[in-house]
Amino acid sequence: MENSGIEVSKQEILTTEERKALTQVQKSLKLEDGRFEIVVPWKSERPALPDNYMMELKRLKNTEKKLLKSREVAKRLPRHN
Repeated sequence: MENSGIEVSKQEILTTEERKALTQVQKSLKLEDGRFEIVVPWKSERPALPDNYMMELKRLKNTEKKLLKSREVAKRLPRHN
């Protein structure tokens, strides 16, 4: 776009969310003991994560069953009911 003669500021290219993150980073920038530090620009809202507990428990039990099939491993593992 620069070569076409059209001038576009960098602010116009960024989305609202990107401008907010850039501002957050710029405000937090500081030089500490010869190193620059900034905050990580996380999104403010937390995503809803699924509860995978039962699926992971099943995977753990299946892995344990596979390991117990090996006599050498089975000798070292405590038995759980």
